[in-house]
Amino acid sequence: RSTLFPYTTLFRSSYFQNTGDYTPEWADFMRGAGYDMIAKKQVTEHYWEKLYSTTDPEKYPEFYYFMAGRLSQLRLTMADYQGSIDVAIKALEYADEHGGLSDDMRMTLLWSVAVSQQDLGLKEAEASSLKVYNMLEKLSHGPKDCTGKMFFATGLTDYYIRMKQFDKANQWLLKAQDNWHCLDPS
Repeated sequence: RSTLFPYTTLFRSSYFQNTGDYTPEWADFMRGAGYDMIAKKQVTEHYWEKLYSTTDPEKYPEFYYFMAGRLSQLRLTMADYQGSIDVAIKALEYADEHGGLSDDMRMTLLWSVAVSQQDLGLKEAEASSLKVYNMLEKLSHGPKDCTGKMFFATGLTDYYIRMKQFDKANQWLLKAQDNWHCLDPS
């Protein structure tokens, strides 16, 4: 991709909305994505928060879950851990009551919760993190999932070191090492 790619994304979102090829919602999503590509996280958050908060989950459950996942992950990268947790838990609670949440999207939302809880040093991080890791093992289909397990095990190792629970840190370091082959299959 060229360095102009984010700017063409921003241009196209306005152009295609004006021609009717994009809905206003999709144009806003693409604007947010374009700003995300050029590291304008607050502007991205503006567009994605707007979409998340105005999407009717009864009418458009898939888009609601999609936006909840994107917004919770964005806030995670912005170190807004509580904001990430709030969005993800609200979507997960809605899904528990109404259904319609794919395994992949559940994984995304649970990941946001677990990593945010780890970064906040919350005791709930252990249970949430185990849910994510178990889902990663259950849904594992290849090297990409193996890399996710390694990444998550490494994050848990760091969490337990910060909590001064070195036996648990060592257990998760060993799990991370078990998945090391994903990065170097030779």
